[in-house]
Amino acid sequence: MSRRLREGCRRQVRWGRGCSRVQVTLDTVDQILSDPRTVLRIRLEPGDLLWLDNTVVLHGRTAFDDPPSPHARRCLARVWVD
Repeated sequence: MSRRLREGCRRQVRWGRGCSRVQVTLDTVDQILSDPRTVLRIRLEPGDLLWLDNTVVLHGRTAFDDPPSPHARRCLARVWVD
């Protein structure tokens, strides 16, 4: 299981009885989410917009280093739509 997932789990779950079942379940989820067959990677270029519905898509992003120029930095905006 990834370190990040394990740390989050420890904060959320009281470890004790049934802990091994939780561990197995989380390991399985981590394995599925790490499988290249279940991951869609989309490379965004300057000016691209990616619109997701968080209720149906589990998403993440890879690391990003902003360029040194303040005018070249990325712009992230969140919008909640009902």
